[in-house]
Amino acid sequence: FDFTESQNEKLKPALHTLHDWHRQTQLPLYVEMLQNIQSHLSKEEIESSTVCETMKSMQDIMQNIQLETSSTIVEIAPMLSDKQLSHFQKMLQKRTLKWKSEWLQETQEEQIEARLEKTIDYAEKVYGNLNKSQKNMLKQKLLASNYKAEISYTEILRRNEDALQIVTSLKRENLDLEQKQSLVKQGFERLR
Repeated sequence: FDFTESQNEKLKPALHTLHDWHRQTQLPLYVEMLQNIQSHLSKEEIESSTVCETMKSMQDIMQNIQLETSSTIVEIAPMLSDKQLSHFQKMLQKRTLKWKSEWLQETQEEQIEARLEKTIDYAEKVYGNLNKSQKNMLKQKLLASNYKAEISYTEILRRNEDALQIVTSLKRENLDLEQKQSLVKQGFERLR
């Protein structure tokens, strides 16, 4: 967004407050979580319940951040111009098209190959070069996976529409503060 001067006057102090809150309350949680992860990784085998608990902790941290940003969204969204809303919509569309071009290929085989290429690239950044056997094992795991890019794409479209609808409603509808906060909170809850 290219924010106007009056929008920046509201946004900048809100972002400073958010950053202060984040440093004071969230960064210590990250340190604790990373220490727990490090402790678990030092064990020979990691329990699936440990992975689930860690993922839940990450989701909770993200939800804390989302809820903390709610008041800023409620304050700034009504100030957005139609041109800014249009820009937001185009940005969402552009991001979606990029995702689609990278992850949603014509055939299942092409999707597996694209995912394999990305998985190998990531794994090699973390672990170094993979041998042929390791690459084959990754391919077998991807082939056995229930992941469906079409489902992810549908969810991306739903989330984009939801985000645009929320911001538009905050701008155009005559809602009281409690209704606006509830609208944003419900939108974040639908992300979980």
